[in-house]
Amino acid sequence: DSGSKVVINCAADVDAERAEGDPDPAYASNAILPGLLATACRRADAVIVHFSSTGCYGDWKGTPYTEEDALRPTTVHHRSKVSGEGTVRESGAEHLILRTGWLYGGSPEHKKNFVWRRLVEAASNSRLASDTSQFGNPTYVGDVVRQTLVLLDQRVRGTFNCVANGTASRYGYVERIVRA
Repeated sequence: DSGSKVVINCAADVDAERAEGDPDPAYASNAILPGLLATACRRADAVIVHFSSTGCYGDWKGTPYTEEDALRPTTVHHRSKVSGEGTVRESGAEHLILRTGWLYGGSPEHKKNFVWRRLVEAASNSRLASDTSQFGNPTYVGDVVRQTLVLLDQRVRGTFNCVANGTASRYGYVERIVRA
């Protein structure tokens, strides 16, 4: 972003299971912290890039969500992400909020590497179970990084979905991972 100061907030609490019983860490990381960072950005005349989740839409539509669709989060984790988007907007800072979903990439050692974990599971199990009703957009993290830089370079502001084209059921996604 030529000539601008930019803060990219990659911090997040991603333990969705724990958040259901203990929401405080999720709200601290996903809602309060982004608001504080955005307020500091406003004061420093900097742009904040904040990553959110397409999970904020909930599970009410059978086709890909658009930015105009209503947010109906069904989990504590996603409610905390919606709250974080709100604190960023309310700060008055120039912002770019990117909703991502089903990210993949990174080293096999990373405990949240979904693709690697499915491969390890498949190596030791003759049968895997997966959800046929859950749909998303498997998206490579490197593509999110490139798109973020393009949007910053073009001085785009607002809230956008940042996902790959196409959709897959969780079952179809896992099936393709194992087959590959």
